[in-house]
Amino acid sequence: MRSMDKIWQIKQRAIQANSDCKNDEFFCSSNRKCISKMQLCDGERQCPGGEDEELDTCDALGLCAFKCEGYYGKAMCVRERWLCDDTPDCLNKEDESIAVCEQHRRCVV
Repeated sequence: MRSMDKIWQIKQRAIQANSDCKNDEFFCSSNRKCISKMQLCDGERQCPGGEDEELDTCDALGLCAFKCEGYYGKAMCVRERWLCDDTPDCLNKEDESIAVCEQHRRCVV
């Protein structure tokens, strides 16, 4: 386990210890509510502050196949299934580029 993963887990445990979130939930610090961990890094903000989609969160969970500049002015994590799917997730659409698709062995048409 990488040290950043450990730091994230320790930080999340400390936050959850001071919240009413269950083990299968993530604490949204921006509105002090809990969401299902299944909703983390799904491309949609459930937390008003977007912390459920932040690169650090998604990367620590091992969900990033590709990283790029996102639409919210922050670095973004793109999941494997979103690469080369004809729907740009990155601000500059690099997740749909031939180079990225070839690198990830995704079909290029």
